[in-house]
Amino acid sequence: MNRKKKLNHIDPIAARTQLTKGEPRSRESANLNAKEIPFLISSRWPSRFRAIAVAIFVRREEFDRPQYREGREKTSNSKINFVLFFAFSVLSVISMVNLPVLRAEIPPAGALLYTNDFEKAPEGNPPGDIVVLGGTFSVKVVDGNKVLEVPGDPIDGYGFLFGPEAQSILNVSARIFGTATGKRTPEFGVGLADTNGYKAWIMPSTNQLQILKGEEVKATAPFPWKSGTWTTLRLQVRKVADGKYAVEAKAWEHGKEEPKDWMATFTETEELPKGRPSAWGSPYASTPIQFDDLSVSAPTDK
Repeated sequence: MNRKKKLNHIDPIAARTQLTKGEPRSRESANLNAKEIPFLISSRWPSRFRAIAVAIFVRREEFDRPQYREGREKTSNSKINFVLFFAFSVLSVISMVNLPVLRAEIPPAGALLYTNDFEKAPEGNPPGDIVVLGGTFSVKVVDGNKVLEVPGDPIDGYGFLFGPEAQSILNVSARIFGTATGKRTPEFGVGLADTNGYKAWIMPSTNQLQILKGEEVKATAPFPWKSGTWTTLRLQVRKVADGKYAVEAKAWEHGKEEPKDWMATFTETEELPKGRPSAWGSPYASTPIQFDDLSVSAPTDK
């Protein structure tokens, strides 16, 4: 614990200063130092890793001091000793610091990772963090509220990506608005893991909330959709055991209380696809579909 604490609080600037002390260095060695040290303490590295990198460099520099060089000249195994010394430094850092840092980067359950209500976006083209997969999406003001809208014509399936990349163990939600025309109804939903991942899908023609994997229906639940209302959908993928994941979905009319329990679920035992969260709309009623309040968070335990 004490060694870990010391490594976590190494001062990169002090370590860099330490390198300038001691015996004069050759021109070649000085050039190497000038190139490597700014790289090691680059601001693009996380501060803890910058400190660790400089610490390793300092240990290598200390080993290269004259008193060590004299000893190596008298020892036939000096190169092996140096390699072992440097390797031990790297392995020590990995074992004491790297793994805890990786664990610390896992967000706590329910932590908000992304949100977009389009209020700060100018009217017109979608914000830069939205990746449109098909259709002509645009930011519009509707009843004093900014939304992302796809027109009702042409009739096809459209979608866009947003939020964290290359992840699937997430919780995604959005509000979606659509209207029917006679017996024609729109279809829409939210997804995880890009186009071939999972979707929570509203199917008004069958009054169902569906969970899809790609185009395959994996689970269903009754859901009597109402034309001309905002519907909130939530989809979650969470790990329940080694090699097993729960895929869960719920939907409710905006303004009403969110259901406590998941309405549709299935257990995934195959490898999870990777990708970004998504939202989808198929304007089969030839009327616009609107999206608002996109949200991505770490999954919850329930």
